[in-house]
Amino acid sequence: MADLGGEGEVTAAERVLVEEAAKARIIAQAVGDYILRQETLVRDGKFLDVVVQHSAPFGNLGRLCWSGSAWSARPARWTWWRS
Repeated sequence: MADLGGEGEVTAAERVLVEEAAKARIIAQAVGDYILRQETLVRDGKFLDVVVQHSAPFGNLGRLCWSGSAWSARPARWTWWRS
């Protein structure tokens, strides 16, 4: 919330976007961890479905971040996800 100006400056819509973006990041990280624990990522000459679909949470996260910046007159500074 600090990147958006602090608790007092965040709109209800921005708060929802931040919460949903945080959930998407956690899901994407958990899926990535699951993939890394697999013995193989390929079965019958094809990537496992989870590998192919792993990019979906990141795509959702990107869309959430862009939506937030489009609603805000302030420049978006979404840096929390880099940690």
